[in-house]
Amino acid sequence: MFGPSNVAELQKLFSNCVEGGCKIETTIYSTRDFSERYCEHHQNPCQHEGKCLNNVTRPYFTCNCTDGYYGKNCSEQYCAHHQNPCQHGGQCLNNVTRPYYTCNCTDGYYGKNCTEQYCAHHENPCQHGGKCLNNVTRPYYTCNCTGGYYGKNCSERYCAHHQNTCRYGGKCMNNDNRPYYTCDCIDVAHISCEY
Repeated sequence: MFGPSNVAELQKLFSNCVEGGCKIETTIYSTRDFSERYCEHHQNPCQHEGKCLNNVTRPYFTCNCTDGYYGKNCSEQYCAHHQNPCQHGGQCLNNVTRPYYTCNCTDGYYGKNCTEQYCAHHENPCQHGGKCLNNVTRPYYTCNCTGGYYGKNCSERYCAHHQNTCRYGGKCMNNDNRPYYTCDCIDVAHISCEY
């Protein structure tokens, strides 16, 4: 009888076996029994710290690859062996799931291959004359606001949302520049009626 220490002999004996089993000296050995222990009795065929998983069909193993590697033996890296799919200066990053890469896009671009620009393909979300500027992080744009407006979409006015900004009865006046307001002071004795 053969034991785990005789793996090389078992491989030699099973090399001519067909699916279902082999007859050797009146003892029947199942190829399924052999294949279910492939990873325990062979050197790990999975490279780059991939994990060997037993399989009942040839080649009797599959590899669970670590990040950045793929293929039968975890020996392939997409970015090292293919032309960079990331456009506009985007960086190709290896991934273990299809399509085996992701893109780290440069400013102003997003999407699978860094080909999308928010402002070029969408209606301007910036209100009151604000200018849409592309951004790589969601929501993929920022607004350059004008006319005393501010906020994500240039929809907010400072004085409407900040009560009691000016002291001594002064009136809050919206301004195009930060801090987005000035105070119109009533009492001339106070040079500044701001808080």
